[in-house]
Amino acid sequence: MKLDRITKSNDYRRIHRSGAVLHSFAFILLYGIVSDHFLEDSTLKVGLTVSKKVGKAVVRNRCKRRLRSILNEIASCLKLSGMVEVVVVAKSKMADVKYERLRNDMIAAFSKIQSQRVCPEINWNEKNLDKSSLLSG
Repeated sequence: MKLDRITKSNDYRRIHRSGAVLHSFAFILLYGIVSDHFLEDSTLKVGLTVSKKVGKAVVRNRCKRRLRSILNEIASCLKLSGMVEVVVVAKSKMADVKYERLRNDMIAAFSKIQSQRVCPEINWNEKNLDKSSLLSG
């Protein structure tokens, strides 16, 4: 599965507004599935949010590195259809949680996404995203 980043604030807002939510001990996972017939392969778009509640810059950067590592590790095992957009919001407890616990919680969250038959679909907004830009990854 191809792993991309969410970089625009409009994309973050759209997922916060219309995505589904999964809660974990150390993070909140907001997600939505875009099912378009013209996408050849499945794509996982990920955005990370780590606020100052988690800690100072060194701690926040460490949390982001750990999350990226976990997501890269499990992205190859995922079998999702269409484009899945995910925003991971770190809770203040994340800095103290061991890597294995984070990894297991992330795997559990993605298995819930995979097992759900009806996933919320993100509404396309022409102002925010041009569909043709998806094909030129």
